[in-house]
Amino acid sequence: MKNNAQSGKLKKYIYSGIGLASHSREIVQNLMNDMVRQNKLNETEGKKIVANAVKNMQGHLPDIEGKYHQAVMKVVKLANAEIQMLQKGISRLENTAEPKLKGVAKKVAAKKTSARLISRKGAAVKRAVRKAAKKASK
Repeated sequence: MKNNAQSGKLKKYIYSGIGLASHSREIVQNLMNDMVRQNKLNETEGKKIVANAVKNMQGHLPDIEGKYHQAVMKVVKLANAEIQMLQKGISRLENTAEPKLKGVAKKVAAKKTSARLISRKGAAVKRAVRKAAKKASK
């Protein structure tokens, strides 16, 4: 659960960064268009400034991708550590439960054996009673 929350936060940060970069590009583009319209800047200079801004943002992409990769690997390591901890806990529980189950199985088997013997003796007693009843009625 904890890793899912961390993964969700990481995604939000990444999407926020991408959205911010896209929004910044639009703002720079609009600013340059306004400056060209007001004759404070010619069109080629505006295009050059926008191209430099985009190039600068793209220059930071490898760094952003590297940080993203590191963050993802950290989340994966945390998830793997949590999985191993849970597997150890399950193993420990299985190891403690197994001897108890064997003991219970032996008791159940003994009770079944006793029940069979009692049932056989009960059947023998019933036959003996029937036999005796027949002899008495003759």
